[in-house]
Amino acid sequence: MGRRLRTAVHLTDPETRELLILLPGEEPSAEHAELITHPAAWEGDDDSETSAQTPKADAKKSSARGPSKTATEAK
Repeated sequence: MGRRLRTAVHLTDPETRELLILLPGEEPSAEHAELITHPAAWEGDDDSETSAQTPKADAKKSSARGPSKTATEAK
């Protein structure tokens, strides 16, 4: 049993040059699976799950700037 995809993946078949769209839940062939290098594309990758859900860095940046001033406060 192969690995299952978590997200849709677009790739080109190296032999036929045909565009393939693999859908979440599918288990691609070994030949196609080796072309999918992004770890977040696969189910069960705990590291990619946490990295894909980390918008905390952006939230920290915006809060580090401080509160924005409204038009009346700026005057």
